Amino acid sequence: MNGKKIFWGFMLFLSVLEGIPAAAEAENADGAYNQEVYKEQYDNSGAERLFEELPGEAKKSLEGMGVNGADFNKIIDIKPEAVLENILATAKKSLPAPLRAISMILAITLLNAILTALKISIGEKSLAATLGVVSTLCVCMIIVTPIVGFIGRVAAIIKGGAGFLFCYIPIMVGVMVASGQAISSVAFSSLMVTLGDVITQLSANFLVPLLNMFLTVSVVCAISPRFNFSGLCGLFSKVTKWVLGFTMTIFSGILTTKSIIGAAADSVNSKTMKFVLSSFVPIVGSALGDAFLTVQGCVKILKSGIGAFFIIAVGFIFLPAVVECIAWSFAINLCAVAGDIFELPNVSTLLKNIGKVVSTLMAVVLCIMTILIISTVLVLSIGGGGN
Repeated sequence: MNGKKIFWGFMLFLSVLEGIPAAAEAENADGAYNQEVYKEQYDNSGAERLFEELPGEAKKSLEGMGVNGADFNKIIDIKPEAVLENILATAKKSLPAPLRAISMILAITLLNAILTALKISIGEKSLAATLGVVSTLCVCMIIVTPIVGFIGRVAAIIKGGAGFLFCYIPIMVGVMVASGQAISSVAFSSLMVTLGDVITQLSANFLVPLLNMFLTVSVVCAISPRFNFSGLCGLFSKVTKWVLGFTMTIFSGILTTKSIIGAAADSVNSKTMKFVLSSFVPIVGSALGDAFLTVQGCVKILKSGIGAFFIIAVGFIFLPAVVECIAWSFAINLCAVAGDIFELPNVSTLLKNIGKVVSTLMAVVLCIMTILIISTVLVLSIGGGGN
């Protein structure tokens, strides 16, 4: 894979050099030349493939905002109200299941409270104890199935994000090489490929089985109070969030350090290239040196556009998962509070443990999304994406 990246980056760099003689002769004060070169570089980079590799929901969202590619001219025209409309539309799709669960669980809780208040007894056992077990079983039947389906959907979204990342890496690396960031591109590609592999393995082999296992433990704790694994569920949630935070810090630190070092070396190489063109090419050397910087500037604009498109795309890829996590977290915590108010400890314990599973899943999604966005921002800012 590294060989392919270097090859395509080298080919793109050659296409940049081919435009230098034309740049030395161009005299269009309106900037039409820059637009022409930018369009040629955009076509040669393969950036148009990024939009086609987007998952279906994210592609529809971006199309609704008028963005159908990584062209920075379209990205800068995105309107805040269009983004807000897409977020609200996503929320409308995610709310029905949590709202349905809220209404059914609250109905069971109220019915339990009413029957318990009647002080009816069955034999020597109070009705409250029997109703508590029945209520817990009903709540399990209501909430466990949609939560299992929700975990599977989030895992699929994470896997789709990893697939989009693998499409983005060779394109971004090629543009980085063409813009004079050959050293920085090596660090970026190695870390991002490793990140993509970790995300793929996480979503396929780790996330769904582990969360479903702790969901099962939560149900067992609620139905049979003799097995009190609530502390274990809480420990799992805390450890997972701590590991995610630590991993994100280490990854960002390594990428920042390598990017700073690589940017310094790449800056020297770029200045050396301009000096060689200006000093050793007879007659037109100065013009060629200026043209080299102009063409390189167009490549940096292209890199900024691709990076900005990736950040927006990542946001909309993970938006359904984040919105649904928030909706389920709110629904579960609300019902847990109702269980505490009406003195249903089993129901409350069940919902609180399921809430920990949802919050853990949300932490995983936010961590992955944040790492992807931060890595691109670092490459653009430290590498001079906008200079």
